[in-house]
Amino acid sequence: MGLMGNPGPPAWEGSKGKQGPPGPPGPTGYNGAPGISGDMGARGPKGNDGSRGAPGDRGPPGDPGKSQCGLATTTGKQMCCGEVDAASWKYAGANTIYIDVDTSKCRFNGQPYYFTTLYADGEHKTTYTVQNIVNPDKTPNEMHPRKFRVYLRNSNNDNRLTLNFVKSKHSSLKWCGFGSSEKPAPSYAMCCGASRTKNFKQSGVNTYVDVNTAGCGWKDNQDAARMKKPAPWYFTTLKDTSNGRSAGIRSPSVYSPSQTGFRSYLDELPGQPGNSATRYNNQNIDLQWCAVKPMAGATNGGAGYPCTAPRVLVGAGDQAVQTNNAKICCRKTGSSGWKDAGKGVFLYKEIDISPCDMKKVHVTMVDVRGDEGSIDYTGGGKSFSVGSDAKKMKVSIWTRGKYKFYDAERFHWKVQYCLVGI
Repeated sequence: MGLMGNPGPPAWEGSKGKQGPPGPPGPTGYNGAPGISGDMGARGPKGNDGSRGAPGDRGPPGDPGKSQCGLATTTGKQMCCGEVDAASWKYAGANTIYIDVDTSKCRFNGQPYYFTTLYADGEHKTTYTVQNIVNPDKTPNEMHPRKFRVYLRNSNNDNRLTLNFVKSKHSSLKWCGFGSSEKPAPSYAMCCGASRTKNFKQSGVNTYVDVNTAGCGWKDNQDAARMKKPAPWYFTTLKDTSNGRSAGIRSPSVYSPSQTGFRSYLDELPGQPGNSATRYNNQNIDLQWCAVKPMAGATNGGAGYPCTAPRVLVGAGDQAVQTNNAKICCRKTGSSGWKDAGKGVFLYKEIDISPCDMKKVHVTMVDVRGDEGSIDYTGGGKSFSVGSDAKKMKVSIWTRGKYKFYDAERFHWKVQYCLVGI
């Protein structure tokens, strides 16, 4: 074998082969250091409200609130009252006088509801139209917001009704109105109740009832210092359960008013049966009343009587307090729906009082309004009758046989009433 020769020159690098398959993953590396925070992005849209949390514990009661004293109805109509003295009466013909009442101090808007009561030294029981309200402007179917007129009439068989007579008796007209007002109304205390049934008495030709109002507490109320000292103004209404029998009686009069009561004489309308305490008692006629007394204004009075609500007594002569937080609801009817009572001299109207939504009506004030020259000749409009339906009442009007049911609508006769209750 011969000797190995010298090495040959280096070979050329071969061609690169195909890439092999990936190897298995290596172990997880360590996290790097946090990077620098970027700029804050734009505010995102508002999210939905979260669900309401549970109520917290009830806090302790606060101190009693203070009220702006003043009475108003359930619909916000404010009460404003006044009086017109004997010098303001005017002559209007035989047995007829009238008085114009300026109510501009009340700043009423629209058509207020007015209620009246006649005070005198005597003989005013014979009048029968004091509850009839007319517009002195003679505008049909409207009541002026700043004034009204009242006529006094009696019959030829009564004492002659003259200016000298009413002035000698110091006859004055007290009134209260409920209406929308441009300014806060004056402050009044109001207390209502009813006489004891079957309590009318007879003295010769006179029939009367003595009404106790001591439960109003005019003398010993905590706010008595703010109440003016003269006797309150008593507004009266007759109620019966004998199908309107009280409509045959003239306006229930107020005699000898005092802080604790008054006397009311009743007299029959012309052509009706004579006065009889026995008959009135058998017919379940009782006298309802509301007493009003001006008070000094206050902005820190407590809610309730006498500041912001009437007091209502139990009634039937009982002087216990039923409530010191009574409500007042005042409304008027339309002029349609009058019916003939079947006696030729009376018309009546049934009234649905359910819109007032009272649980119990304790006292009702009622009167009538209409066009001058018609309603001011009628009587009986200061009384009402109730039956088994507590949501209805009936008001009857004595027309002397002169007016029919269609006249009542033609002359826009309407019943105005205020319910006081709970």
